Amino acid sequence: MKKIILLILLIIFTALLKAQDQLYNLINNYSFEDSIKCPYAQGQVEFAKHWIAPVTISSPAEYYNGNCSGGLGGAFSTPNAICGYQIPKTGKAYIGFHGVAHAKSKTNIDKDAREYIETQFIDLLKINNNYYINFYISLADKSGYAISSMGAHISDTLIHKNSDYKYFPLPTQIQNIKGKIIADTINWTKISGIYKAQGGEQYITIGNFNTDSLSDTLCINPSAWLFESAYYYLDDVSVYDITAEAGRDTAVCGMLKDSVQLGSHGLSFCKYQWSPIVGLGNPNIATPKAMPSVNTTYTLTVSFADTVFTGAAIDTIYTSVTTDTVVIKVDSWQLAVSSSKNNICTGESVVLTASGGVLYTWNGGQSAENITVSPTANTTYTVTGTNTDGCSNTTEVVINVNQPPNINGNGNLSICKGQSTALSADGCNSYIWSNGINNSSIIVTPTNSTTYFVTGSDNNGCTAMDSVIVNVINLQSPVINLGKDTAICIGDEVTIQLPINDYTYIWQDSSKLNYYTVRDTGLYIVRATNICGSFTDSIHFREDNCYCNVDVPSAFSPNGDRENDILYLRGKCVENINFYVYNRWGQKVFESHDLSQGWDGTFNGKKMDMAVFVYYLSAETSSGEKRIIKKQGTISLIR
Repeated sequence: MKKIILLILLIIFTALLKAQDQLYNLINNYSFEDSIKCPYAQGQVEFAKHWIAPVTISSPAEYYNGNCSGGLGGAFSTPNAICGYQIPKTGKAYIGFHGVAHAKSKTNIDKDAREYIETQFIDLLKINNNYYINFYISLADKSGYAISSMGAHISDTLIHKNSDYKYFPLPTQIQNIKGKIIADTINWTKISGIYKAQGGEQYITIGNFNTDSLSDTLCINPSAWLFESAYYYLDDVSVYDITAEAGRDTAVCGMLKDSVQLGSHGLSFCKYQWSPIVGLGNPNIATPKAMPSVNTTYTLTVSFADTVFTGAAIDTIYTSVTTDTVVIKVDSWQLAVSSSKNNICTGESVVLTASGGVLYTWNGGQSAENITVSPTANTTYTVTGTNTDGCSNTTEVVINVNQPPNINGNGNLSICKGQSTALSADGCNSYIWSNGINNSSIIVTPTNSTTYFVTGSDNNGCTAMDSVIVNVINLQSPVINLGKDTAICIGDEVTIQLPINDYTYIWQDSSKLNYYTVRDTGLYIVRATNICGSFTDSIHFREDNCYCNVDVPSAFSPNGDRENDILYLRGKCVENINFYVYNRWGQKVFESHDLSQGWDGTFNGKKMDMAVFVYYLSAETSSGEKRIIKKQGTISLIR
């Protein structure tokens, strides 16, 4: 079980390395998976994105894609292609072309007939750089012939003709080994080599660039469907730059223990070796991190070996060893920042100065050497500087902002003219008032309303100001008079009314209204207060001889039955009678000032309907000690 897991992990790891390598393959659509259209007939190689047929006079090469139905009967799908069964090397697509079209032909029209495919590199090849080029082919099992002459031509111009479909007499920079017949119809055969670029090349053309007579043809199946042809499938075309690229000379900032990545990119099939190894994270990878402590020249050696096998025999070994150097300069420099002062009070400004570089960027966006700031709270200012080598460094400075002290001015805000009042302040260490006195408290006697300012300072030297307004007003101490002691009948109410002004009142039971309703005998005390002082008065209510009184019936029935037809007041020894009756709309319908004058239930000579009426009654006793009687209530008129 462990072996199976290890095998699976190895397969996954190998696939990841291959996918990583493909990022640096100079061939677009290297395995022909990307299509412009689905193929359905012969000669549709250009349906494979980025690929063309350089010979267009006759039927060009074919495109097979397993993601498509592939025309009638799936002839141009995979793996059951029209020219023979073959599983793609990668993915589901490949190209098919004639290496030799008419091996037996003796006529000039068919002799040396060929098909080629061509594409443009992603980038131009660099002069004197080594490139590893490989592609895979497999003989279609319906071919009658096999050949050894198969290669690739690298050019700086597009190869194209439409005059005939003869072979291109062009040199091949990548060529299968002469005499090695490619007759395998099951497996894929790799054709590869190393090419040293002249510089500026941008096209690759794949096919047979020899005549029929020089193509090492071998008849393998004279009864095959393509009995005169050597028809091949093509997949996985790759071009890799395997030249050592150590990177550009650069500088690192030694004070920051800065590091830099060396090299360009890595390929899984190349060997990388850096020297010296001092300051390198891993000297055996393509792009190590370098953090030297002194100026260092690093040398990169890239080794590559490509072996081509035929069975158990090694046909050839291609090798490439290239070197390149890079100089890493260690720049030891310091960036500094200073401030005119590090502790300020709110509202103050401070100048910050950076030094040691040539370019500066502050965290507030400024790019000057000196900046002026006015923080309102403790703030950390960060500056990034760059020197002439392009090294950058960052440092910071903290400005502490002391908040103003919390000063509070206190005092009597309103006094009477001629009075004095004490004003005080707290929350600070020292104080000075607007009248020039240096003390936390002062005594003032203003003749007019005055605003007094006080400025306080704390231990940090920060200041704050507050003010106290003293209003001088022309007022007298309160004067009230509850009157002489008097009497009250048990059950009666007497309201003591006091004026509404700037006085505040407090009665013996702590009530604070400007009136008091007396319902019992006893001593009643009230204290009136304003800003100028207070005054207290009292009145005593004793029990009175209460036979003098007046009452109002609650109902009468003026229906002519001589029973309760007239509403009369009932009372004795009362005078100064004021009796008023109102309907529900507030209209006065009756009034009387005499006990003998009653209401017959009419108004303006008309009988009133049944209703409830409101009355108000006031009278004075005419015997004994004078007292006032006040009553109100309702009367029901019934018919």
